[in-house]
Amino acid sequence: MEVTTPGTGEPLPTTTTRTTATLSSHSSRITREEHVTIEEVFDAYYDCRRHKRSKQSAVRYELDYELENYRLWQELNGMTYSPTVSTAFCVTKPKLREVFAADFRDRIVHHLLYNKLNWMFEAELTDCAFACRKGKGTLYGARYLRQAMDELGGDAWYVKCDVSGFFMAIDRDILFREVERIMRKYWKDGPLDWWLWLSRTVIMHRPEQNCEIHGNARLWEGLSEDKSLFCSDGVGLPIGNLTSQVFANVYMGIFDRWILSRLGGGGRYGRYVDDFIIIHPDRRVLMGLLGEARDFLGSELKLRLHPRKVTVQQVRRGVQFTGTYIKSGLLLPGRRLKSRAVGAAEGWTGGDADCLRRKVCSLNSYYGLLIHLSSYRLRKKMWRSLGSYEHLNLINNKKLKIVGL
Repeated sequence: MEVTTPGTGEPLPTTTTRTTATLSSHSSRITREEHVTIEEVFDAYYDCRRHKRSKQSAVRYELDYELENYRLWQELNGMTYSPTVSTAFCVTKPKLREVFAADFRDRIVHHLLYNKLNWMFEAELTDCAFACRKGKGTLYGARYLRQAMDELGGDAWYVKCDVSGFFMAIDRDILFREVERIMRKYWKDGPLDWWLWLSRTVIMHRPEQNCEIHGNARLWEGLSEDKSLFCSDGVGLPIGNLTSQVFANVYMGIFDRWILSRLGGGGRYGRYVDDFIIIHPDRRVLMGLLGEARDFLGSELKLRLHPRKVTVQQVRRGVQFTGTYIKSGLLLPGRRLKSRAVGAAEGWTGGDADCLRRKVCSLNSYYGLLIHLSSYRLRKKMWRSLGSYEHLNLINNKKLKIVGL
């Protein structure tokens, strides 16, 4: 027997069971036009719940996930969807930051956008952008810059810059215009206007106006105004959302293409989120580019370089970038990475099996990165810092293994 929605007689999607077919009169309205399929919503749901199933909002959603997905599908197609309450808190590592965690159902929408649009954004990005991209990342960025520095030689110069309060300074109107330009350029089929509506809904959402504060609220006292959405006056994107990471790349992609056109073939460039490095054999040309870059960022993107985080040096002096120290063809662990790796190993005095497994997973994440860097002595130091070796083996100074459990 075909299962129908109460009050309408319309058939339920095949993924909805008889036991979950109980909808309110408001949510049971069936939209006549399908802009997004129920299968796309479920695909986004399965992507979203990966590594997030223990979160409180995820647990609540999963109690009746088929019905919740169906309701979300209806809201999206009826264009009645709006983001719900976010959770705001501060983290202290690697440094003090404000984070907004979207509700689980809103995260599903973020994954829905990512699955549909990310290939278009990737088509516009250059190989010089390393953050939050498949096949890229911190290690790729470090290797890319090491090769660039080796090609130009130790007499070349570099300038390393950092954008001040980057996420909180992103202009949403400029961002949406760029997103719309890319979508219109690469769109193939489907309801473009509907996807533009959903993109605008996510981009323009201001989570600071509807959020719950978790954790230590006094940590906000240590944040400067340019590091918090509560002081941004409608500008900025929340740190913590998948879409924020993707849209940040789209936003800075405008600068990437501009600086590469100015560099030509004589220099090199690389960027990780808002940290970027320009390398050129001629110091005068480099300083001229720095001035132009500062003007372009201010006039076109409304961004400002951090006045205390602009470094100009010769390549032979080396550079700290993406947690590594790049010098003379070497990739060495950066100061912060060294401190965090040894700190994770220190003070271990044993524990139950579950505690041991968590500790080993944490340390192996460091070993997995460090084996790609010149870090033999650092990895040995981590092993010596453990203090307790019961049920532990270090395999070839590359990986911890649990034995005897």
